[in-house]
Amino acid sequence: MNFNLIQILCFWALPLGMIHAQNIDNLKKEIEKICFYDTEIDFQENDGMMISVIDGDSTYIFPFGNYNQSDSSSFQLGSISKLFSYELAESLIPNFGISITEFLELDNEYAHITVNDLVKHTSGLPKDPFFFGRIANSASNPYLDYKDEYIVPELNKYKNYYSKDSYGKFFFSHLNYALLGLILEKKVEKNFHKIVEDEFNYESLKHSDQDTMLATGYAKTGKQTSPWNFNGFAASIGLSMNIFDLTQFVKEQMNQNSKPGKAMKVQKSIYFDTPWYFVQRTKREKTYAFSGTTGTHSAFVCFDKEKKTGVVILRNSAEVLQSFALLILSMVNDSNKKRK
Repeated sequence: MNFNLIQILCFWALPLGMIHAQNIDNLKKEIEKICFYDTEIDFQENDGMMISVIDGDSTYIFPFGNYNQSDSSSFQLGSISKLFSYELAESLIPNFGISITEFLELDNEYAHITVNDLVKHTSGLPKDPFFFGRIANSASNPYLDYKDEYIVPELNKYKNYYSKDSYGKFFFSHLNYALLGLILEKKVEKNFHKIVEDEFNYESLKHSDQDTMLATGYAKTGKQTSPWNFNGFAASIGLSMNIFDLTQFVKEQMNQNSKPGKAMKVQKSIYFDTPWYFVQRTKREKTYAFSGTTGTHSAFVCFDKEKKTGVVILRNSAEVLQSFALLILSMVNDSNKKRK
């Protein structure tokens, strides 16, 4: 999660207009009000999004802005990919307390780092590998040249740059989950995308390595852009999904019991409860959220377990979604409160 998401989570909307959940037209009108009066979202000619609103047993999915592509197109998830890698790790790695050097040929300098440190972002490792830019030469496609097989040798090569002083402290890192992906591959002796295909039932997720499934993306200028390619880091930021499958995943997450364990405070009322972030609104109320961005797409998901409400947004540009999803969630919750 980058600093933009922290800023977004610190902001919470005042109660907005009431909606009738059974009327999707009214829902869209309320969302339009939020977009035009409460955000700074500026859609370019072909820029838009797919929005999913979960309200109890009802789910509403529709295009928004200038999105006119197939509603079943996939979007690159960016960091939201980590949520799926964590699910795989829970299923396939029985002991999170084991050293990562038991799986990977890493120097003993890293022997104290466990799988648990990777998933909790407490390894002390940097966001991207040391001197990442020496191999990743393309600013418009930064992970194209950094292959999975480079990760371990490069960490060993620059082990002297690793500081144990950062160990145990929360620091969000793409590298953590890239290593987790390598461990999963070593554990089950399969390519990461093959593991995803075998372990998940979401059809669009199974085709994350196929660019032909992706919605066309646009830059801030409105110019069409090419998707990022991931010869490495697929487990960290390289998965893609359509709105229907991602909504189903979020609904399943909403219905899961909270896992035991201590959440880590990130900033003010923001906590990291592996693998999700949440805002503690009151003693009982939490809003879970996660964001992801690539050079082509952006994604944001948030939900309230107690209220059984959630919002999923996939956008066909890299523009930050700001507080839009959280504003929608606030509006839905406030509407339901007024109806009681």
